Amino acid sequence: AYAMTAMSLNVAMPVYIVTMLHLPGWVTGAVFVVNTVLIGVGQGLVVNAMTGVVRARIVVIAALFTAASFALLYGAHALVRDAAVVVVLLAAVIYTVGEMVAGPVLSALAAESPPVHLRGRFLAVYQLSWNGSSMVAPVLYAWLLERGALPAWSALVGIALLGAACCLPMRTGL
Repeated sequence: AYAMTAMSLNVAMPVYIVTMLHLPGWVTGAVFVVNTVLIGVGQGLVVNAMTGVVRARIVVIAALFTAASFALLYGAHALVRDAAVVVVLLAAVIYTVGEMVAGPVLSALAAESPPVHLRGRFLAVYQLSWNGSSMVAPVLYAWLLERGALPAWSALVGIALLGAACCLPMRTGL
């Protein structure tokens, strides 16, 4: 679920921003800049702040941030141009916070949670989830966007919430 939602930054957001919201191209560039700068400046601070927190809870929180960003992006379609730009950039910040929180934790879970003799398999499956998502997401998101903003962003919110729900039963020590 995380890999699928992560693909939205490169696939769904630019198409939605320019084609459906009819915002200028610089807004898409600004979304990428916001994402890159926040990760570059804040990733270490976020990882340090998460020290000692249960990993499964962190992944749930990250998925909720991601779902909230998608809901904001959907809401931007009902706004006038300048307000839509502000909402899209705010959604980019919220999305990036979710990305900064989840990314390092999921990688660590894939590497550290299985028994030593199964770590290679867990890491392979984790990487496979990214490869599968990079194949499925462009087709799925293009199909959903063709049907409108509500189907696209509802599906993405659903994927993020499904990911959160799947993490709830994880052991509390992870």
